[in-house]
Order: sequence, then structure tokens, then C-alpha cells
Amino acid sequence: MVIGEKEERLARALSAQSRRTILRLLINRELTVTRIAEAVHSSVSLTSRHLTFLADTGLVVMRKEAPHKHYSVRSQKLADLLQDYDAVHRHKLFKISQKGEENLARILNAAQRRTALRLLAEEEMTVTDLAMVNKISLSLASRHLKLAHDLGFLHVRKEAPHKYYSLAIEPLKQLLANYDLVLREL
Repeated sequence: MVIGEKEERLARALSAQSRRTILRLLINRELTVTRIAEAVHSSVSLTSRHLTFLADTGLVVMRKEAPHKHYSVRSQKLADLLQDYDAVHRHKLFKISQKGEENLARILNAAQRRTALRLLAEEEMTVTDLAMVNKISLSLASRHLKLAHDLGFLHVRKEAPHKYYSLAIEPLKQLLANYDLVLREL
């Protein structure tokens, strides 16, 4: 699997609240499908499908001990990444909503937004700068930035005739760094 595919599978794995909940349950312990299903109030069948996807992505490992399969997270780096999700979600500048963590997953789900956030973690940039670096249209870059700003992830500094964007939430830098560490392990 090439790195782009790995990154998309990781983004997809982390985009669903149910899969993040399952991963959090598996930090520092092994559980069977039945125990996980009970803990997340889901069917064994659906939980099993989530676990299969997470295992195929490389985020969890499975150990057979007849008659059960025991699952655990693959690495401490994934546990760190999930803690970073929590730190960003709790940050005082993050727009409080019932879908706060879902908004974070939504922002991280698009490769071009992740690239933009990585760039903005290093320096403030204009929409034109981001469009050129990402090799996308100004319109698309502007939409990505607007979404990230509207959800509380970005600061905007206006200096006529430009707007300069930067990360508003410091813990997002650590999340992006750990995201890349997990990605390298896959």
C-alpha cells in the first residue's frame, strides 16, 4: 500500500466516532469482540466489522486464543494520537459543540486540509500561498480554510490586502506530528 493510500485509510479509520471509541477501549488492554460490543453498546457484527477494518489498516492487532480473538492497539503512538484528539477537543479556543470531536475528524479527513494544517503549523500563510503549495485552485483552498476557521481551528490576521492564516489551537501541532508518526508505522 502506498503512503497516500495508508494516509487515507488512517483518516477514514479515525473519522468515525465508533472506531475512535473502540481504539480508546483497547489502549493498554486486550479485549474480545463481545466485550468491546458490550462496552460500546453495539452489535457484535458491527463491532467485528470495525475491528476488521482497524486491523486491515494496521491500527489493531488480533491474537487468537481458542475460542476467542483478542484485540489490542498496535502501538503507544496511536494512544498518544487519541490523547491529542482529546487535547484539541478540550482546548479553550475550539468551538464548543456536541459535534466537536466529529468536526476535528472532519477537518483531518481530507488530505488537502491535513497538508494545509501541517503547513500552517510551521508558518502563517495566505490562501494564495496554500493554493500554490497544495497545487489546488484558490477556490478550493479558500473553502478548506473557511471550514477550518469556522470550526475554530485557525486564526486570521488581516493585513491589507491579504489575510494570513495560522493555527489557533497549539495542541493541533502535536496531533499532526503524532498523526505522521502513526502513519509511518502502518
